Amino acid sequence: MADRDHPFYSGAFLPFKNPANVAGRFTSSRGARAVSSSTGLLFSYALGAIFAIGGILFMLLLDDRGLLFGIPYLVIGLLLIGGVRASQRRRKARVEADEPPARSDEA
Repeated sequence: MADRDHPFYSGAFLPFKNPANVAGRFTSSRGARAVSSSTGLLFSYALGAIFAIGGILFMLLLDDRGLLFGIPYLVIGLLLIGGVRASQRRRKARVEADEPPARSDEA
């Protein structure tokens, strides 16, 4: 079997078909950006909530170094939650901008 006949070289193990997508510009077959799945959104919100709640618990329950450990975890959690919310707002605005204007059939 020649090296180029190996399944790795045929792209069977690659998560993308277009080599230009390596730089992180994942697009669908229609040229639109990839859509976030509801599972990914739920996971991102849950991860942010775990960090935020953990940070609050660290601040409340640790005696000496509660602020030292609690504030970074709280900030990371809030950044995760805020980032997901901001991306959803941008996605919604982009979808609304792509929709054609409503036609009035008054003619």
